[in-house]
Amino acid sequence: MLGQSLIGQKLIRRGRVFTVRAVDPYPTDRISPRHREILGCTPGRLVAVPYRGTNIPNITFGSSGVARITELELGDGRTITRPGQISEALGLLEAYREYTYTTPDRR
Repeated sequence: MLGQSLIGQKLIRRGRVFTVRAVDPYPTDRISPRHREILGCTPGRLVAVPYRGTNIPNITFGSSGVARITELELGDGRTITRPGQISEALGLLEAYREYTYTTPDRR
């Protein structure tokens, strides 16, 4: 399933370590026409999609779709499940802008 490889993976964004705990896969056919521009983003990037005033956090997989991050554990042990809070914690402030992340072994 799209995005399953991310679950349990530790990643780093802006010096903040986090672990992806749950995702909701959105293959190409599940992405609404108004959000299809996300498919043009570079694979392996964090990208927020605007929905009713909230930035919804996603990780891109190229033309195959995206995985929406639905649960995140921060390095301090806190778990976040609200999309706006996840986007804020990761610094995803602008919709459709590509943000990078690294893994602990690739700083």
